[in-house]
Amino acid sequence: MDPQRTNTQTVAKRKRIWELVDLQCPIIGTCLTLGELRKIARQSDVEFPDNVSEFDIHSYFVSCCKEPSRIARLVTKKLDRKYAAKLRRYGSCKDDDAIRTLWVEDREHGDIPGPFWAVISHAHTSTRLRTEVFGEVHMLSHLVGSANRADIRRLSDLEAEQERLTHAMQRMKTVFADRVRALQGERNAMADQVDALKREMHFLSTRKEDAVPPENKTGETLQELEAEMLRRELDEAWRERNEVFKLLEAESRRLEYLESENRELAAENRVLEEEIARLLEKSYAKCPDGCAGKCPCPDLCGMCVLYVGGRTGLVPQYRALVESRGGTLIHHDGGMEEAPKRLESVLAQADAVVCPVDCVSHEACTIVKSYCKRALKPCFMMRTAGISSLAKTVSSLPEQSCPPNSHAVSIIGAQASSTTVQQS
Repeated sequence: MDPQRTNTQTVAKRKRIWELVDLQCPIIGTCLTLGELRKIARQSDVEFPDNVSEFDIHSYFVSCCKEPSRIARLVTKKLDRKYAAKLRRYGSCKDDDAIRTLWVEDREHGDIPGPFWAVISHAHTSTRLRTEVFGEVHMLSHLVGSANRADIRRLSDLEAEQERLTHAMQRMKTVFADRVRALQGERNAMADQVDALKREMHFLSTRKEDAVPPENKTGETLQELEAEMLRRELDEAWRERNEVFKLLEAESRRLEYLESENRELAAENRVLEEEIARLLEKSYAKCPDGCAGKCPCPDLCGMCVLYVGGRTGLVPQYRALVESRGGTLIHHDGGMEEAPKRLESVLAQADAVVCPVDCVSHEACTIVKSYCKRALKPCFMMRTAGISSLAKTVSSLPEQSCPPNSHAVSIIGAQASSTTVQQS
């Protein structure tokens, strides 16, 4: 038997794209990018109009790949070359069970395009397995598309807000820089005036008394009056100079505060962007051991978070943010409408407590701090009641969670952070 002939026959058993009935659309849409399709079109001397849509290009390739055309052969060649490693990995499988095992492993790791082409075109894949894999990829595209649209809208809003804050900060920096330059100019002018007065005082003090004739008592009196006037002017100049320095220091402290505020806003914005990126990748995430598939992501894993105070209109957004991390949220308005006495019973249900210091009553804040210290529960005092502050705090909750058989005493700070002390 000729080995070369046998090898050729084995390779020919794998399906080409025109042999996969009604599967050209998901294969092209999942496994090839728009740029790769345009490159194949140029190789086939196909020119698209300038105003052609992405859907029209996709539809053209799907229709061409239903038969063994030049474009269909180029598409098959591109897929084989692009996913050669996956084809070799799946090539050793001889039945549906082996192929399905590799597919489930790749799917759980978020690797879809290459394994999808390897399974669909495999010589030993049954019609039932092809239908099963196609259904999973089809539903996954719906879920990812829906999540991406919502996250893209949110990211666009965040980028617009960041741009607005950046422009405002630049304007404030320009105004304060101009003010600082003006104050420095005034300070220099005052310093020059003080130096001139010092020189004049020194000149008057060094004049010898015997230089004035004894009979010229009126001239001596005038000199004394002039010297006294110059002393007063000097004292006034020094007072004005000190006031200018105080004003300059106050403006410098305000500028430092604004720069710190801008850094804080930038940090919160980065947290939100990381949250959006995490949500985009959540479709391929796998729950850790112990969750048993009961939470949508491996972050909070069912942790119950109590939010005390805040803005009532944002409670649905607070709850959606915590639930997107795999936790649950309960809310108490901090005594605005709900009785403060009910707060301790709600605190007993929570695993961790968050409280914005700018939007909560002093009584509720005192109750929260006292109870958490007494019950050894993590407590996070946030700077503001905005969603970004909660997102930053929630992102640190898994890091602050305690191991089994230990207690955590939270030391409450001014920012959205806490320090955990382990006790045996």
